[in-house]
Amino acid sequence: MLRRAFLLVLALLFSGAASAPAMADGVRVSPVAIAFPAVAGSGSVRIDNGRATAVSFQIDVYRWTQVDGVDVLTPTRDVAVAPTVFEIAPGAGRIVRLALAPSQRGAQSEQSFRLIARELPQDAVSSGRSRVVLELSLPVFATVRGGAPQLDVRREHGAVHVSNNGLAHMRLLDMRGEPHAAAIERAPRYILAGSQFSRPLPSNPAALRFSFIAAGANETVQQTFQLTDPAALVARAR
Repeated sequence: MLRRAFLLVLALLFSGAASAPAMADGVRVSPVAIAFPAVAGSGSVRIDNGRATAVSFQIDVYRWTQVDGVDVLTPTRDVAVAPTVFEIAPGAGRIVRLALAPSQRGAQSEQSFRLIARELPQDAVSSGRSRVVLELSLPVFATVRGGAPQLDVRREHGAVHVSNNGLAHMRLLDMRGEPHAAAIERAPRYILAGSQFSRPLPSNPAALRFSFIAAGANETVQQTFQLTDPAALVARAR
């Protein structure tokens, strides 16, 4: 009887505090979001193996853009990574280093990438056993000095149009209408620099409240946009 090994892929999109480590299936990653100045051009991440057996990874980096709030990953050579394939012994760790291409270090706005660490199965096929294979997706930002997000919001034809016209990303925690606090569905987790998206309004709210963490910060910011005048919205921060 033919036996087949089924590999279950567990994709982890880390969204915790950038400086905090994260643990998944015995593998620890720190930091969960990699940010470095574009002028310096280098960064790193550490992967630790808390399992009783060795674990192997393959590393790839993609340019990260957004289309209407949907993430798009494109293969790129704008970031070099080393090592690309490696094994970590039980209880040991490995540092993965990244280097931004010199041609990309003069950008005027923050650049966004994703580091994908894919676990390489060692024994699933030969043993015929099912097992979980990790796929870690880490945001990588090549930052610019003084870069900050800047929200622009407008309402038109029953939809809200949100743009980040700033020079850095924000991590969106919540977006909801006021005063009834109706959540806007399918809001993206990040709003990258220069990206925008549109979503239908679930009702006719008087305002929209955004809760987010700006690039390089740890504190939550709340910003409310009044929707009483679709042609000229007013924002207040608290």
